[in-house]
Amino acid sequence: MYRRTIPFIISIVIGLSYILSGALPEISAWKNLLDKWFQISTAFAVLIGAISLSMVHFRNLRRPERLIYSTTLIIALYGTVVLGLIQTSKGELYQTWYNMTIVPLEAAILSQIAFYITTAAFRVLRMRSLEASLMLIAAVFVMFYNVPVGAAVWQGIPVIGKWLMDIPNTAAMRAITMGAALGASATAIRVFLGLERSYLGGGE
Repeated sequence: MYRRTIPFIISIVIGLSYILSGALPEISAWKNLLDKWFQISTAFAVLIGAISLSMVHFRNLRRPERLIYSTTLIIALYGTVVLGLIQTSKGELYQTWYNMTIVPLEAAILSQIAFYITTAAFRVLRMRSLEASLMLIAAVFVMFYNVPVGAAVWQGIPVIGKWLMDIPNTAAMRAITMGAALGASATAIRVFLGLERSYLGGGE
């Protein structure tokens, strides 16, 4: 009983606090306190994740085939932590460390998956129907719009690409956002009414 009832009551109280904080200024102080608790909880969650990750990779140091990968991860993890504690995230050395590791690695990973994305898009966007044909044509214009060679091929590509990004893309993204908001609202209502308790465990 306590495993489900108490978390359910806490969820309702926190949810109502955030909903009513916009209408009742008296609840704003309570909401600010909850925000601080969420930040503390997030920090502890990151700490637990770092400890768990460290335990796994410290064990991997005994395995020669994984030694170099685990060593690199441990150095990067604790090096970033030490630099952050010494200089904070605004420090020059910390920024240099970040720009020399994360930024190049992200660019390398994105450049590798770009080929897979292109292949998958080619397979999906085959002109088997009118909708797929329109999507393929729009995708071609947008791709050429985002590269300098597009304007060299045809002067109308930047104009059409900008129109596709500003009007149809914006309208579709707003529709998706509204749909997600309505879905989240429906889920919140189910939680408040006690109809949705799967987050408490047990698969109900």
